[in-house]
Amino acid sequence: MSTKSRVAVALGVVGSFGALVVVINFLWAAKIVTSEMAKLMFAALLGLYVRIRFSDCRLSPDPQDGLK
Repeated sequence: MSTKSRVAVALGVVGSFGALVVVINFLWAAKIVTSEMAKLMFAALLGLYVRIRFSDCRLSPDPQDGLK
């Protein structure tokens, strides 16, 4: 993957995360959701983004690599 495409992907991830944070803040400020619900939404959002990021990393070797 080239450097330009990595930067584009990183900017997309940061942008989408930021946009969702803004939406959650708006819902909380407009009293559509309670502060507890907003905190849960933030925690879930953070968990999703951290999980997606770590699922892209290979933390352990692939067992099939030894069979080649």
